[in-house]
Amino acid sequence: MGGGTAGLDGGRRALTAFAALVAGLWTYRAVTDGADGPWVRAARDYAAWRVGVAVG
Repeated sequence: MGGGTAGLDGGRRALTAFAALVAGLWTYRAVTDGADGPWVRAARDYAAWRVGVAVG
């Protein structure tokens, strides 16, 4: 095993993918069930930040 940062990059990608999944699930619930709340916006904002998209 090398001492590189490939594992860190993989972990970051996995975290970003998970954040996008959670944001998508909360967005779906907000649209279909009306389960809207501050956590929906927080999940979307965090996922956007992880991906590098400007939120505004």
